[in-house]
Parts: sequence; structure tokens; C-alpha cells
Amino acid sequence: PQSIDDLIELVDVIIPFQMQQNSETEAVDLLFEVDRLDKLTSTTGLVDSNNYERVCLYLLRFAEFLFDFNDLESVMGVAFKLYFSQEQYPDALR
Repeated sequence: PQSIDDLIELVDVIIPFQMQQNSETEAVDLLFEVDRLDKLTSTTGLVDSNNYERVCLYLLRFAEFLFDFNDLESVMGVAFKLYFSQEQYPDALR
């Protein structure tokens, strides 16, 4: 059996490609499924001034369908950090 590390290595290849191809929603969904949403804030170059708004809006709408408080906190926290990093302070308070 392959370890989870092999899966994460594959995710690390897929996510930048999806972000470059304007498939932010698929990238966010994949990161959520493997419990690695924090990669959006910790990996340089994934979210920039060109795509942060689409990513954040998707995260906010995605959060409306979450029932688990920990998942909700994680998704909203990532959206907050992304807005904050782009100096969109009013949006960060959503």
C-alpha cells in the first residue's frame, strides 16, 4: 500500500497547475478533501492578486454548506488570511 505522502506529493503537483488554469474551485475542493487548505496561504505564488477574489468568494460560499465547526473555522480562516494578505481589510471581516 502507498502512503499518504505519495498522495500529498501528487496534490502538490496538481494544485499549482489548476491555479494556473483558472480552476480555483477544483483546487480548493481537492485541498479540502485532503485536509490541506492551509497550502493556499503557506505556498507562495498559489494565490495572487489575479485570483484571490475568486478563491475567497468560493471559500465563503463553500463555508455555507459546512456543518462541522472545525471545517467551517478552517475555511473561514483561510479566506481571512488571503484577504488580509491582499490588503483587502473590509473583505477580511466578512
